[in-house]
Amino acid sequence: MKSLYPTYQLSNFNTYKKEGILASKFGVYLAENPHFFKPHKHDFYHLLLFTAGKGKHQLDFKYFDIEPGSMYFMAPGQVHTWEFSEQPDGYLVNFSVDYFNGLLANPAYLSMLPFFSSNLQQQVFQLNLETQHKLIALFEEIFNLEHNLSYKYGDDFVRINLLKIFMYIAQFTDSVTTSQNDPYNHTLLNNFKNLIEVHFREIKLPKDYAAKLFITPNHLNAVCSTYLKQSAGEIIRERVLLEAKRMLMNFDLRISEIAENLGFNDQSYFIRFFKKHENISPEKFRNQYRYDK
Repeated sequence: MKSLYPTYQLSNFNTYKKEGILASKFGVYLAENPHFFKPHKHDFYHLLLFTAGKGKHQLDFKYFDIEPGSMYFMAPGQVHTWEFSEQPDGYLVNFSVDYFNGLLANPAYLSMLPFFSSNLQQQVFQLNLETQHKLIALFEEIFNLEHNLSYKYGDDFVRINLLKIFMYIAQFTDSVTTSQNDPYNHTLLNNFKNLIEVHFREIKLPKDYAAKLFITPNHLNAVCSTYLKQSAGEIIRERVLLEAKRMLMNFDLRISEIAENLGFNDQSYFIRFFKKHENISPEKFRNQYRYDK
């Protein structure tokens, strides 16, 4: 079954030299991968700091401005593409989901960082000059280490510098206070999101997730409202709608097949659900992205 959006792996890149990571200057990266101007996915983590250029970055069907100081974090599976009005440059690092396994005792550490949560509002930043300069120095060191295959303990130095970048962004945004000051509720929210990833096709009601978490629906809603500013139902619904949009980009799939895959027994109900929350029908949404229209 043909999909409009290819999924790229680290091994697809010509400049891939080290197991689990690729670091590059962004201008070089684009020149070597011109097909990346079309929508695509990755099966790895992706972070990017722009030092030059202007344009738009489409991430999971939402547009964000690109300018010097813009920084993006992306989790595996997200759909994105770029449109540039001025020549871009910057620093890019791609790393595998298990790249930190040998260094971190907690395998879930990355998922605790809000900018790798697939929450778009916590993945896009405009950095001040002081933070830009700090991060550029770290990116330069990562780039030099990653391209020096003989450097002793080079991978560990790269990992440490990546962790420094994560911590600088966490301080800059002050967005990790939930995990630092309220680890119980952060763990609860993380478990809730993980359950949604596994079950969103067949489970759509907050009460069913609350039961799996051994808490009441009211408790789940209260925690979501306090820390995410959304109800539990809204979070579930957003995940279903995101998957619907991704599937609509596979033009070989009929609307009825998408509805069934997402757990809707009635195609007409899926169409009403999508239109109610997106203010557009699934077919019209799909047609917006046809290259041959």
